[in-house]
Amino acid sequence: LGELRNALFDRPCEVHGSDMRVKTAGAKYHYPDVSVVCGNPSFEDDTRDVLLNPKLIVEVLSDSTEKYDRGDKFASYRTIGGLEDYVLVSQTEVLVEHYHRHPEGGWMYRVLGPGDQLDLVSLGCRISVDRIYHRVFLEAQPAA
Repeated sequence: LGELRNALFDRPCEVHGSDMRVKTAGAKYHYPDVSVVCGNPSFEDDTRDVLLNPKLIVEVLSDSTEKYDRGDKFASYRTIGGLEDYVLVSQTEVLVEHYHRHPEGGWMYRVLGPGDQLDLVSLGCRISVDRIYHRVFLEAQPAA
């Protein structure tokens, strides 16, 4: 979330955390870990708590949600016409999975690890995988 906010600071984009609900086709609602909308956001109503047009959705994988995030939830997100990037971030290792929608509708898949760059062309930014995981997997320090 923080790296995206920094990368998009001077762009007409909004970065939302897990409190922003996203609506997909079939009136399904999800709470992604991170969503980004650029340009004019579209909301379901004046409450402005249900986003209709995210360009990017990020999910942080856990043992209890991984199967759903990869399967039915991703299938639901794919019904959002303007969604261009779906990113899965591992909690157990330095591993980022990036799905990018091609203009003709197909999805390209890329696996990223230490030293790689997450290229979010649709947002005009690049984020280092190492920065995403900065201080996440610190070795336990002996007590002084």
